[in-house]
Amino acid sequence: MKKIIFTIFSFVVLTAFSASASAVRAEGEPPIVVTFQSTPLFSEANFLPGNTVTRTITVKNNTGGAWPVYVESINESDEAGFASNIHFEIRKGANIFFDDTLRDFFDSGLVLLSTLAGGESVTYSLGATFVEEAGNELQEKQLGFDLRIGFFNGQGETPPEVPENPYDPAPEDDPEAETNSENDSGQSGPPLNPPAGQFISVSSGGGSGEGGRGEGGGSAAGNIRATTLIITNETASGIDYERGIASITWDTNLRSTTAVVYGPASTTYALDLDAPNFGYPSGTVEDATLVLNHGLTLTGLVSGTYKVRVVSRTTPGGSPTISREWTFALGEFAAGTQTAIEDSPAFGDAQISYQNQSQTADTPNDDVVEEAFPNSNLAAVTLGLPSGLFTERKCILYALFLWVLSLLVLAGHKKLILRIEKVYTKKRRILFLSGVVVAVIAVHILFSEFCALWPYIVLAVLTLLYFWVRPQNPKN
Repeated sequence: MKKIIFTIFSFVVLTAFSASASAVRAEGEPPIVVTFQSTPLFSEANFLPGNTVTRTITVKNNTGGAWPVYVESINESDEAGFASNIHFEIRKGANIFFDDTLRDFFDSGLVLLSTLAGGESVTYSLGATFVEEAGNELQEKQLGFDLRIGFFNGQGETPPEVPENPYDPAPEDDPEAETNSENDSGQSGPPLNPPAGQFISVSSGGGSGEGGRGEGGGSAAGNIRATTLIITNETASGIDYERGIASITWDTNLRSTTAVVYGPASTTYALDLDAPNFGYPSGTVEDATLVLNHGLTLTGLVSGTYKVRVVSRTTPGGSPTISREWTFALGEFAAGTQTAIEDSPAFGDAQISYQNQSQTADTPNDDVVEEAFPNSNLAAVTLGLPSGLFTERKCILYALFLWVLSLLVLAGHKKLILRIEKVYTKKRRILFLSGVVVAVIAVHILFSEFCALWPYIVLAVLTLLYFWVRPQNPKN
């Protein structure tokens, strides 16, 4: 099973163009400076559905004028609609400047942030959330984009009027509420056309720098590695009909919790995320220990076939990943047979490990095969009789009892022996007895257990030897 890997490349390379504004700044000082929280800005491994990563960017206006700051994405690469599964937010405190999918951010062009006074710096928070509903269709798809941040210096020292921010949550009739100080013009909606003038920007496309600081040049590249939780190798093993138990094991690519839901296979179950045990009649208590190799023992089982789903969460109480439905048998011939129900839906990014419609548990779980024979009953399978009449211990005791009883009958009933010797010649006698032994063994296998077979083989050999070496007409 291939590992699900999503990758976001967020390259932010800073390039500032010379400004023609009348702003006053030190000679050689760039008009705009951007400091990134980290380099790369985003660098997250195992970014799971439901997880959020937040980073900050600090922008400083080195000019003498106040100008509105804009941000946009460029050079986007979006496979399989990956960007539509990322919720993207840009804010400063309570002021929200963008709150939608990353795909919408790509399509928005220039996004107005705030007006930055001369010499002022401001820190913006950028948050990315991987939506919980993301599915397997995004396996190994990649998403890339560059960010460009800057402002229009206009012509002269008077900054353009800034429209009202549509994402600002502060109510208009609350003068005490924190508002975007740039929204003084009374206009509504983002500008259809940016202000006139030169766009002083930080963008991708060149330059070199150190760390996460860009001053007229520099770079701050980043990437997010997003991996969803995958369930594999679901197996039923350690099946013991006498005690009514079965061990359910599976593996995950990430450390996660452990739980199983199950019920008789005779019923159809609708997967319900809000119902107890997700709509199944039985379930285990979730083990909150985060592990890679999972195992739980089901108890109180009776003969029959069970439908099973395994459940894991990367965070206790978080969104579950649920396997497809599969079955295993208890107490029948070839006990432990497992079947994957291919058309049953999974929730999250669980992948059942079986590629065929049906697969048995005899490989690699040899313990299942070893326990299958003591609990098998051909009569139960072929004639519909109750299964598991003889467990391994009872079977051995029963076989020993039959062996001893047969020896006693053979040694004590001389009249029967003499009658057989009188009616049958030596060769016919051996043939007759051989047939009787084969018939007894066949009936015993059909209605009992394989473990009793070896006493009958020994008994048959001793019986044949007894009549072979006995004289034709013994004296009594």
